[in-house]
Amino acid sequence: MPFDRRTFLLSSGAALASGAALATARPAAAQPAAPLAWETVIGPSTFADYGALQAAWNYRYPWGSDHNGSARMYASADDHNHVYLESGVLVLRASRINWDEGNSSSDPYLPIRYHSGAVHAKTHVIVDDRYPQWEVKGEFQAPSAGAPGPRSG
Repeated sequence: MPFDRRTFLLSSGAALASGAALATARPAAAQPAAPLAWETVIGPSTFADYGALQAAWNYRYPWGSDHNGSARMYASADDHNHVYLESGVLVLRASRINWDEGNSSSDPYLPIRYHSGAVHAKTHVIVDDRYPQWEVKGEFQAPSAGAPGPRSG
């Protein structure tokens, strides 16, 4: 059955009955008069275990470990200190470092102050004639504690 719409669903949290996950779906084209159904491209099971995670996701950024900020990404199949799974939920952890690790390799070359984790999907969202419609969804949770650093007042 051909598809022409995709959904990229990123979910994380206990609200999902099937567990937290990053999922993608695209609708299937049935009969010409029938409405299109969504095809899931990255399903909710990608955070079930490390094998499923590594089948759908790559660790760090597509371009490497640094971005234009002051954090360096650390994660791999053997390093789960900053990217790990917890009861079907993907956890990305940042930690402040207290030593000089040098500067970011990316402009504006700021000093590295944090270690963190990142992942990116192996499947890319490409809008074209075959898949002209995508739906990207996600559920995210972040701590509400204030950021470390200088405070006024």
